[in-house]
Amino acid sequence: MWTPPPISYLGVSGLQLYIPNSVMGLFKAEGALKSPPKADRDKLLFFVGYLSLHVLMEDHKIKRHEYINLHSSECQLVLGKAFKQKVFVPLQDAGILEVYDSYIARVRSKGYRLTKRFRDELVEGRFVIKRLSEGDQLNRFNRWIEKRKLEAIETYPSVIDQLQHMKNLSFDKAAILDELEAIELSGLYKGKELDKARHMFLVNQVNSLIELFENGDFQASLSKGRIHHSLTNAPKLFRKHIYDRHDNAMEEIDMKGAQLVFLCAALLNYFELGLTNPLDLKTHIHRSVKLFRPSVDLPSDVLPFFNNVIHHDFYSDLKADRLSSKGFDVIMSSEQKLKGPERDDLKDATFKDVLFTNSTKHPSESAGKRRAVYELYPAVMSFIHEYNETQMSTKKRSRGLAILLQEMEGYFYNGVIAPALQDRFPDSDWFIVYDAVFASSEISEEVHSLLNKLCLGHFGVKDLFSL
Repeated sequence: MWTPPPISYLGVSGLQLYIPNSVMGLFKAEGALKSPPKADRDKLLFFVGYLSLHVLMEDHKIKRHEYINLHSSECQLVLGKAFKQKVFVPLQDAGILEVYDSYIARVRSKGYRLTKRFRDELVEGRFVIKRLSEGDQLNRFNRWIEKRKLEAIETYPSVIDQLQHMKNLSFDKAAILDELEAIELSGLYKGKELDKARHMFLVNQVNSLIELFENGDFQASLSKGRIHHSLTNAPKLFRKHIYDRHDNAMEEIDMKGAQLVFLCAALLNYFELGLTNPLDLKTHIHRSVKLFRPSVDLPSDVLPFFNNVIHHDFYSDLKADRLSSKGFDVIMSSEQKLKGPERDDLKDATFKDVLFTNSTKHPSESAGKRRAVYELYPAVMSFIHEYNETQMSTKKRSRGLAILLQEMEGYFYNGVIAPALQDRFPDSDWFIVYDAVFASSEISEEVHSLLNKLCLGHFGVKDLFSL
């Protein structure tokens, strides 16, 4: 499925495309891509730009080499009925496009990516920015954007309220430009060297964010259970310079360990409903639970796992010196909880090596963090392994569980929280970014209280949100 573009992709005055320098050379060279009609040329540029965007958005080079799966129905909508003959075949013949023919009817679509030389050019910052400002391709793309927006609203009507609140927001242009300048002077972004590609991409994002607020053209879509809108892809560093309609700061209120909390809810649903196929959990993403008052007997390690997630910090437990051959020591004091980059790195490692691993080995046969967690929480890890076993693709076994948790998150935030916020604060400003709520400082304490009340009703526990 086509994923929604970030704000840097869709400008009010046109569609911004990142094109590797050598690809532009092929558009000018004899033969190949030199002389297609303008409409077809725009389609070719658009598709190259779409794949380029996925390369530039990824933080880790290993992810940059993955194929992007696209459904033919979406390709037809965005590129026209003859997309294979007019787009895919010419790009393949020119050596620009690689296709992973992994198609399985109603299960998995084909994958597409730029060939390595062009991905490398993007990573090295050797690209140009083109803009489609008129023509059939831009109109076709805008129709797709509108269709995605309507799909999101159909699933979660609260999207209408969020977009309306966004139109009331203001921003500090000077402060955002100062942030950009500070990044440039430091030469670092998100703790990593600010290379040429990241710098060019970041500058363009900032300019697009400014353009977005000046014109108020906010959009939204639904993908893999999550609502994406014009502010979900805005660099987090710049969100602190967004204000409500009265120029009050917007406070971030987020849920501690949100994905783990939803994993706990999925586990309890699995045992309470007596499911034999974990994929059936997808039909119960809306179900509320009482995490510490289960209606059935649970394996002995499940409630201790819930307790660790809710009352301690599961990620901090995975620090190297806390691991042992018999699992790990559960931290009991706030002083032992990690913060900042160290915790973020452990969280990323936990997702990659423990929770969302593509390993086909049962956790009892694995090593390192995954084996340590299994020693302490065997039923939990066996459930995760069993869910992964249901996936068709061995290379992306972990995606199924990740998407399930995103769908549960999407329902709770956009099907429970957003309607409650609109009902309680219709004339104050707020919006949601995945698992965090941004609310005007005028109402932030009241919103914080409401969110914890909603947690009590949905999970049977309170104080999951921090302000």
